[in-house]
Amino acid sequence: MPMTRRRFLKGGLAVAALGTMGATMPSVMVRSLYAANAAPGPALQGAPAGGPRTLVVLQLGGGNDGLNALPPFTSGAYHDLRPQLGLDESDGVAPIAEGLGLHPSLASLVPRWERGEMAIVQNVGYPEPDRSHFRSMAVWQTAQPAEAIEEGWIGRYLDFRAETGGDQWRAVGVDPGPSPAFRGGPFVPAVESIDGYTLQADPVYPRDQSSRLVAWQALHTAAGARTGSLPLLSRTGLEAFESMESLQAVAGDYAPMVAYPSGNPLAAALQTVAQLIDADLGTNIAYVTMGGFDTHAEEGDDHGPLLANVASGLNAFLDDLAAHGRLDQVAVMAFSEFGRRAGENGSGGTDHGKAGPVFLFGSGLNGGLYGEAPDLRNLDDGDLRYSVDFRSVYASVLEGWLGSESEPVLLGKFETLPIFRA
Repeated sequence: MPMTRRRFLKGGLAVAALGTMGATMPSVMVRSLYAANAAPGPALQGAPAGGPRTLVVLQLGGGNDGLNALPPFTSGAYHDLRPQLGLDESDGVAPIAEGLGLHPSLASLVPRWERGEMAIVQNVGYPEPDRSHFRSMAVWQTAQPAEAIEEGWIGRYLDFRAETGGDQWRAVGVDPGPSPAFRGGPFVPAVESIDGYTLQADPVYPRDQSSRLVAWQALHTAAGARTGSLPLLSRTGLEAFESMESLQAVAGDYAPMVAYPSGNPLAAALQTVAQLIDADLGTNIAYVTMGGFDTHAEEGDDHGPLLANVASGLNAFLDDLAAHGRLDQVAVMAFSEFGRRAGENGSGGTDHGKAGPVFLFGSGLNGGLYGEAPDLRNLDDGDLRYSVDFRSVYASVLEGWLGSESEPVLLGKFETLPIFRA
């Protein structure tokens, strides 16, 4: 029986290979092997991907507190539930609708809101929610709340919109490793930085870079003719080599048109996304993660700086795209695996909750509010009741922005919202 990616990576051979070679195998190769951990079945039949549009998925890990990111600052119930953490205009809340505002650290986004370049979907969640970080994030990444499956929703999208011959840069994770949302699809590069996405030279012999690349290609080409697991290693190695080579060939001409904030990892990641988009690699989806939102204690001290990094990173990224004439090609969707409890806890923070907002950005939006405002007088055991299934947001993005059917990707039909312009 031929060795497949699924059989290789589900068996002990994968663990042994990565365990024994991890110290010497280039990190780009290790990331490529891990990216293969859920091989696709037969590709779904869909229209070929087309057009220059890119979706940037921003994962806010930990459970962003939507009630303070988007505070109903005039609500008595809100301030009753949060006597210490509740925000109002005297704290710098930026009003965007009657009784509703943005956290003071997000106030710099108000001009985008006023231009219609920002949309907020309120009260987003899923049936029978789980407060576990791992389970809830898996639900969002697979788009399957009812059962645990391996394939990610983006992996299914990439299969459904498969192009003849494939394109290694149709999707990219700008992270140390590929998101589980890519599982089940084709190879997806994981790029922390453009300069670092290459076979590194030996520091003792720094001038041998080109020779190492030639040797790498020759080694993995030869291994493809062997038996057992070597063809898998060969294919993965060659895919990694080809993606390194293609990226380095085209990404060097980019120069940022704005100053990205220093000391902001999200801003650095988004600058890498801007560089990839500017390289015209045909990237449909870029995935970026930012952690730290699990604010069980001292949320008043921690949440603001996190949101400030989000706002400053997004503003630099979107301004850079605009300066390069590419803002109309890009939409950003920011989500978290769950929101926080409606009431504050005894540690100056909030605990794991259920529903929360999804934020979208771009010049192709019908900006504004979607979904019902949280009803703080009608809670579900202390949690917000969700009113919009997160798969409706995904369906809206797939159909309204990426031009894809959503049902084969989400494994079901969900109502779409008019977030994007026709």
